Amino acid sequence: MDTLTRANLRARVRRLLATGVLPLRSDDQKLIGGCGLGQPCACCGGTISTSEVLYEIECPERSQALPMHLRCMEAWEIESRISGPGCSQRLVL
Repeated sequence: MDTLTRANLRARVRRLLATGVLPLRSDDQKLIGGCGLGQPCACCGGTISTSEVLYEIECPERSQALPMHLRCMEAWEIESRISGPGCSQRLVL
């Protein structure tokens, strides 16, 4: 996995959400777990190796699932919650 610090990873995810590269988390998305196959993580850009668990997010508005590391998926979920509609504060963890 990429060696981004937690703060840098969350900042990166915020940028990806703000630019529309990543969607906000929603209830109509499916989460599927499996084994990595060397694909790039949608959040950090690092490789999800065969020794790592892969989390794929299936979004109705996208043709391909978004592959993520666990740590990256958690950052995406947190940033989606605090960046979503109606949120005016940032949660600091």
